Amino acid sequence: MSETKNYTVLASEEFNEVTPIH
Repeated sequence: MSETKNYTVLASEEFNEVTPIH
């Protein structure tokens, strides 16, 4: 399930760039 995790990480990074929730 490495591919799925990678996909989630990529999506999270993109979301952070658009809507940073720090």
